[in-house]
Amino acid sequence: MTDPRRRLLCLITVVASTTLIGCGAIKKRPVPDPFAPDPPFGQIVREIRLEGNQNTRESVIRDNLVSVVGEPYTEEGAEGDYRLLFQLGVFTRIEFGTEPVEDGIALIVSMDEASPFLPSLSFSITQENGLSIGPSVSSPNLFGRTTKASAAAIFGGSTSVGLRFRDAWRRDSDWYGCCYDLFAFYRDRQNKLDEFDEVSLDLSLQWLWTASDRLHIGPRITWLQVDAKKDSLGNKPPVTLDPDKPDRIPGLGLVAEFDTRNLATYPTSGWYVMLDGSQNGGFLGGSSDYFRLNVDLRRYFELAGDKHSLALYSLTTLTSGEVGVDIPIHQDFHIGGTNTVRGWGLGARQGRNQMLNTAEYWWAVAPLNAYQIWFIRFAMGLQVAAFADVGTAWDTSQEFKDHWIAGGGVGFRLIIPQSVMVRFDLALGEPGMRLAFHVGGGEKAQAQKQRIR
Repeated sequence: MTDPRRRLLCLITVVASTTLIGCGAIKKRPVPDPFAPDPPFGQIVREIRLEGNQNTRESVIRDNLVSVVGEPYTEEGAEGDYRLLFQLGVFTRIEFGTEPVEDGIALIVSMDEASPFLPSLSFSITQENGLSIGPSVSSPNLFGRTTKASAAAIFGGSTSVGLRFRDAWRRDSDWYGCCYDLFAFYRDRQNKLDEFDEVSLDLSLQWLWTASDRLHIGPRITWLQVDAKKDSLGNKPPVTLDPDKPDRIPGLGLVAEFDTRNLATYPTSGWYVMLDGSQNGGFLGGSSDYFRLNVDLRRYFELAGDKHSLALYSLTTLTSGEVGVDIPIHQDFHIGGTNTVRGWGLGARQGRNQMLNTAEYWWAVAPLNAYQIWFIRFAMGLQVAAFADVGTAWDTSQEFKDHWIAGGGVGFRLIIPQSVMVRFDLALGEPGMRLAFHVGGGEKAQAQKQRIR
């Protein structure tokens, strides 16, 4: 593709993504399949009965129901009940029914739960380090509060030991009980993009409060330590801001999330908007001094039938300072590859800022269904996809204009919400490059936000 054609494709994709994200009308979703035909909307809910919750606390379930005893049963409330319970990520089946009672109805919520503990193999797939795999144990429903907890050690393309505790998005507003995300990761890997053997420690605590059913806001505290291993002669490559010391980067930021998605994993309608600004180093101490702003926009459209949908992603990251002076080189962006612009080689473009735009069409050839293998219960589905990516990374305004790249292709996704997702993609993009095969973990919109790609 010649440069004028590539730039035209970039411009069309960016304009289409930002226009649809900015002003597309949300299609009204019908009553979800788990509801019986002809629900008695308008009648007063006199009681709510729960069936099948062996591990999940009853209070957690009731706090996440939009329908309220003493008020009319509505289509909007029914959809909210299903969406909020599904987003807890602990149920493999949720069904709603009603029974007539005196002066109204009884709402019956029936569910099957995923296994409270899942011993398994954990794995990481990045284009930079390939496949790493090892033992793990996780709980999608720790203490019956829908808290996600996991511990894993993986080996192979990289060595990593990680712990994570993450609260589900719940409607209750207790100061201690909503939406924290705590993780710690130690990594020993080859940083191929910046050409050094990296040893790093990554710590983060995010605590978001419920401003409304859709909006969460709160602080994030981070700590990143990155060092380079010595070579066989005892020398360290000059990749840290102080060549004789590891980079130590404390961070303090503010996060706001707005989420109207109908599902937490490969949704088919709604919005996800995240604004994330953080100061890294500077007055906080450490070796760096830069401010970083992430603007993450995602828009999902349900197309003809509930098996077809369109997802649009736009991620923009802006960073102050100069690479190598205020910003360590391992904190700039390399785009191209599995989690940025597919069809291009890893690190085809580089800069302290980035902009990534993606359009994906999904066809659910095997919608999410509940399965059980021995005592392990889980949900699983399969999607076919067609996609187009456009992105740039830059330091200067001229690089912003010149660094645009684009690619596209087809693939499929294996979806297991309580455990893992895997993307398999075939893509074309870079001139002279053959058809590229990409394997990635997690939804592309989330994976492209990670430092390691």
